[in-house]
Amino acid sequence: MAAGVSLNKNISSVWQKILTTVNNALVYMDNPAAEMLHWSGNVKNMVEAGALAIIDLSSKRSGNESETKAVFIVTSVVHGQTLKDISTIIQSSDFQHCTLLCTVPETVNSFVKHNDNMEGSVFGELSLKMREWMGNPYSTVDIHHVALFASQLYPGLFFTPAFAHFFPILPCDTSRLQGFLRSTVGDKSHVFNCLSEVEMGLLPHNLQVKIKMFAAGLSSMFEIMDINEDCYGLGYISKLVASELANMPSARGRRKTASRRASLVLIDRTLDLVGPCVHTGDTLADKIINLLPRLPYHEVDVAVDMARLCASGSVTPDTVVPGSLAHANDPVAQVLLNSLFTKRQKEGLKDISRHLIDAVSKESLPLETKGLPSKVTPEHLQTLAEQFRGQPKAFHKHSALLQITMATINALQHKDSKSLQKLQAIEKILLSSALTEDSHNVIQEILALLETPKEDNSYSLEDIMLLLTFVFSLMGDEFYESPAEIEKLKNRIVDCLLSGNLTCDTPGYLGNEITEKTSRRKVSDAFEKLSGVGIAREELKQHRSLYQDETALEEASYNPLVKQIIDAIFSDDKPELIDIEFKSHGLKDYIKTGFSLFMNVSKPRPNGLPFLVLFVIGGITCSEVQQIREALAAHRCNIQVIIGSTQILKPGDIFQRVFCQENLFPPLTNEEYTT
Repeated sequence: MAAGVSLNKNISSVWQKILTTVNNALVYMDNPAAEMLHWSGNVKNMVEAGALAIIDLSSKRSGNESETKAVFIVTSVVHGQTLKDISTIIQSSDFQHCTLLCTVPETVNSFVKHNDNMEGSVFGELSLKMREWMGNPYSTVDIHHVALFASQLYPGLFFTPAFAHFFPILPCDTSRLQGFLRSTVGDKSHVFNCLSEVEMGLLPHNLQVKIKMFAAGLSSMFEIMDINEDCYGLGYISKLVASELANMPSARGRRKTASRRASLVLIDRTLDLVGPCVHTGDTLADKIINLLPRLPYHEVDVAVDMARLCASGSVTPDTVVPGSLAHANDPVAQVLLNSLFTKRQKEGLKDISRHLIDAVSKESLPLETKGLPSKVTPEHLQTLAEQFRGQPKAFHKHSALLQITMATINALQHKDSKSLQKLQAIEKILLSSALTEDSHNVIQEILALLETPKEDNSYSLEDIMLLLTFVFSLMGDEFYESPAEIEKLKNRIVDCLLSGNLTCDTPGYLGNEITEKTSRRKVSDAFEKLSGVGIAREELKQHRSLYQDETALEEASYNPLVKQIIDAIFSDDKPELIDIEFKSHGLKDYIKTGFSLFMNVSKPRPNGLPFLVLFVIGGITCSEVQQIREALAAHRCNIQVIIGSTQILKPGDIFQRVFCQENLFPPLTNEEYTT
């Protein structure tokens, strides 16, 4: 990042404050808090600050008689399962002092309990409860809000662990919402034709809470960065979040004293699900994220098998802790992560090789060849990395580099690489068919996949649904001629499930036993959501299409929404940003936007300030990060831009978010998310 705005520096300042509370304490964390600690590089610092142990909150592990102090760090509202876990731990321990650090401010915690009516102090009530659970009249309780929200992968890219499952709703959810309002509050007056007609106050309570939590998290991030932000939204949920943030009373007060100015552009993931469904391998990060398993209970980081760098005969499956990508305090690792995400695979491999050769030379280890080979292969990287085997001091010194190296090697040599390549080939065929006069052949292509003999069929239900999501998001209903074709496809999928020709790899999705009734219901529900995916952009004007038409010089091609947005914002022609809605947060802005209706007064533009945060609600792919950076370079962008999202996506995440997860009625805590 450019000097003056360092997200990681500000995140570190929050952790430094937290570290002052942990001396002689058991530190309990929920999974997102632990993930943020992991990416911040402060695990060692927490132990050195005196923490007795860092414990998973959901384990409900109690303290012994000598452990009299506890610190709880939670990233959700203090409600439901989170509150029960805290209660269980305290009542089974002998704590004399408890500190609760919550990333959600008291105002949002109060909204959970009282809606907009502030009835006393929620944290005060909770403090009394905790003292009661401790059963000691001399015990003390402290409850504070802490500004933990983002984790930086490397300078210029961050994600929000506590909101990894936060995903925009689809147009097809409007009918369910109307049914909910009629059944719960007897409201028959509201009839919605589209999502934009639904006011925030009509949404289910839990979804309102999620939106308020997310807006408060963004405000906390801007507070520690000392930023006064302009808010823009593209998509239904993004506009609600932008509006909530713009008009938040605490945010208004913060902006008055902030020394820096910035623009925030929020984008709904559901407006473009083409990119996230593609099994691309343009960058090394794509392959690493797509192919390697995630670290347990983590939403982004991967588990890297380091066994090949250990001495032969000294390794069993349970003796080697997996490596990871998170190395906030290692400059080389930060540079390489940037390379993995923003450069083509060939350039990324050269960068890793260059750093390995440099490390081998510095440690005076044997080096068979000098300089870079004409083509860097996984075998070449393996040979270099193996020079550190049996060299504990050198291994420890360069462990971050070696973990990233092994992540790359493991991904490139992964057993599923061929399956990935087959899916890539199918996606290219579907894209070619969809964007030409053969668009109506798309259904036939997918039916042909389902006709593959069982012994040769390596495709799962998830693969088929992702291919359909890809096509529906790209073309809407333009790729089929009649509903009868869709019914034929639905019936064929059900038949394949019942015959075993098509398997489902998601536990519980089809129940414990595959029956015709369950299969038809699930497939019908899935196609209802696909129809919502297909009309997600129907209210847009400027960015309604995701493809560029064929010209005399170029074939028709997919045009990612994030690239379109960068092009529109930074174009020298300065086109009006029709779909990107500015949310005013003060009288001055209201006057400016009001006068623009009848005078030649231009509305604010996101690139009009020295700092821009581009944030995708619902996740972003490694390829999209690269596309954004390439577009910014093409426009010779002269302002600082950082990219953020709720999660770094792989295709399987889209199946979970679209087809498995309840987005209209989300749970309030991360522990309550189930498949």
